[in-house]
Parts: sequence; structure tokens; C-alpha cells
Amino acid sequence: IDRIECSKISMAVYFPGYVDPTTGIMDSFAAWDKDGELIDCNWYFTDEPSNRECMVWTNFKEPMDPADIYTLTYQGRTIFTRQ
Repeated sequence: IDRIECSKISMAVYFPGYVDPTTGIMDSFAAWDKDGELIDCNWYFTDEPSNRECMVWTNFKEPMDPADIYTLTYQGRTIFTRQ
């Protein structure tokens, strides 16, 4: 993972190269709040035509403060946690 960006309505996870979206990558991400509750969201995939970068992103069901996202996991492993 290259970087993570978050706003009140969405979160994006950028990869430095191409990732095959048919591998189930969108089902591998989960976002959690400060109480350890899963944040309800659907993940999507997009890539740059040159395949130099791709992104998995989500729109939150309701706008939320990015500070309310405490943990992001990928395949059950924590890739981001707020201190």
C-alpha cells in the first residue's frame, strides 16, 4: 500500500502498481470505529490506464469524521490504526 486518503464521505487506499481486481481484493478490506464496530461500506476498484497505480475505495453510507476511523484491515491484518 502506497498511501491512504480519507474524507467525510470516502476512503481510498492506493497501491504503487497494478493489483488484479478479480482476486477478491475489495472483500479483503474493512474499516472499524473506536468501539471496534465495523463501519458499513462497500469497496470498489479503479486503476490508472497506464497501470502505474490502482486504488480501492469506498463511499461511506453516511458522512463521518475521518477521525472516527480507528482501524483499517486488509485480509484481517491491521494496515492502519489511530493512536
